[in-house]
Amino acid sequence: MEISAWIGDMRERKRQEWRAFRGAAYNEWGKPSGQEYPLFKSCCVKWLMDGPLNPDRFEFDEYTIRAGCDGCKQAHPKITLGFDPVSACTTATISHPLSRFVNYLGRLQDEGKAHQDMHNPAMYRIDGYLRPNLTSMRKGSGFKPHLISTSESSMEASDSAQRAELEAKPPAKKPRTEMSSAAKSDDPYNFDDDDDEFEAEMVAACVQVENRQKGEEFNRTGLKSVLRLVGETMELKHDPLTLHVLRRTCKSAKIVAEELAKQKLASLDLAVTPLVDGRYRAGEDNFHFYDSDN
Repeated sequence: MEISAWIGDMRERKRQEWRAFRGAAYNEWGKPSGQEYPLFKSCCVKWLMDGPLNPDRFEFDEYTIRAGCDGCKQAHPKITLGFDPVSACTTATISHPLSRFVNYLGRLQDEGKAHQDMHNPAMYRIDGYLRPNLTSMRKGSGFKPHLISTSESSMEASDSAQRAELEAKPPAKKPRTEMSSAAKSDDPYNFDDDDDEFEAEMVAACVQVENRQKGEEFNRTGLKSVLRLVGETMELKHDPLTLHVLRRTCKSAKIVAEELAKQKLASLDLAVTPLVDGRYRAGEDNFHFYDSDN
């Protein structure tokens, strides 16, 4: 008698849990009524709420109902996303016209992001490629992941089309803007012909560089002056990579690069801290050699 009473209690508890479960699903899916109610009743409530069977998600036993659907003959509604290579857009097909599905895609249509297919009312065409639309729908629709599906082949086709479009586009050109006089004065790398630094030997050195192309003798002293002034103005001594490249350019550039590097080294405040294993015992410091294994 005790066992039969316990079984009866478990069955009654299961019926109560099932009624509460169906009520939660009914509320979550917008309280379907009218012609939609028979459609809602034909759908698997376990699928709508929890998707396919997942024993790890809940503590699964024969009296547990929140572990998903283990495969039944009822309807399993979802939105299937695909890709139309001709129109280069995403397609969203509703398996069952539940109001939550229809209202969401209708909202996209009102926002100008999608339009209903003329020949298939269950299909909507969404602007853009499949991958970003799938991500956007999973984040912003409020539907659980199992209610939105797509195929690997559709995703590959969409990615290939998007990649081809990006490769066909010319690189965007950055618009050139005229710098104001105030901005020029604040720019440490702006060299105007009227600046004092570009007078005397700098101008002469630049002339010598031009003359060298015509076969005349090259003025190395002038070049060094140019490099020193540019290096100090642009503070190249703080850029080791630039100094390294400059050092390998020519003999004059090597001399200037080494001068700038020496200036930087002279300004550094370096300190050496020995890495030791030290202990303090009986008023004496006891240091041991560094053990690389420890």
